[in-house]
Amino acid sequence: MKAKTILVILLVTTSGAVFSPEVVQGTIVEFGDDRTIHDRDEYDSAFSHADGWRPSVGWTSGHHVILDGDVYGEIWMYNDARATMFGGEAYKLESFGTTAFDMLNGEMELLYVHDNSTARIYGGSVGGLGATENAVIELYAYDIIHHATGGRFDRGWVEGRYFADDSYFSFDLNHLDTFLHINAIPEPTTLLLFGLGSWIVKRRN
Repeated sequence: MKAKTILVILLVTTSGAVFSPEVVQGTIVEFGDDRTIHDRDEYDSAFSHADGWRPSVGWTSGHHVILDGDVYGEIWMYNDARATMFGGEAYKLESFGTTAFDMLNGEMELLYVHDNSTARIYGGSVGGLGATENAVIELYAYDIIHHATGGRFDRGWVEGRYFADDSYFSFDLNHLDTFLHINAIPEPTTLLLFGLGSWIVKRRN
């Protein structure tokens, strides 16, 4: 039988933020022979993944950037925090309050938005997508097709292509009404032509 040690960590908050703790003391944790958290590791928490331990974080304010090579377990966004994902990996991101998340690239297994938060997706890979309350998902894509049934959660799925690079994507929907929270954003050229047309109509009138 593999050894399993209970993790004991004392946390202190920094900068007055509820979810910005620093590990000041901890024991070594082993699940099997290869996954270990050591003293002084500065994680809010640790998320056990098939590839090993991944740090999980909570952001309550400010602008945060996720870059190539960054790996997270879970990301929790609150209040008016902002985040932009240029690359990297995260198992799950959940946003609340009036937070805003921009995804340009990278890999996200689960993306859930709640309250009055906004997620703008320009590119990248998202496995499961969910939205509740007044949350909005802005999808910068074309040829979007909504399948009302199927997907891993059996609540439908969406497919299409990104304007940014014409790459194909598909998202499994985690809630039956998630698609109602998705706004398809036209490409910039289409918006420019629409604006020019509106201006011409006004001039004629």
